[in-house]
Amino acid sequence: MAQLVKAAQAGFDEKNDALVTVEPIASGIEIELTSKVMRQYGDQIKSVILNTVKEAGYDGVKVIVQDK
Repeated sequence: MAQLVKAAQAGFDEKNDALVTVEPIASGIEIELTSKVMRQYGDQIKSVILNTVKEAGYDGVKVIVQDK
């Protein structure tokens, strides 16, 4: 498994976009999601994030997504 070395950020904190931040942690995968559509799509969005991180081969990462 790959380890994240330093924090990184992508996207924009604007309407109809998402700001994604990844940070290294000791182990595992943590997901923190903030979204106006959390009730409707929260589980689905988290599933996509988790699968993407796993497919990329990472462990020890916290993904913070702010969906506007």
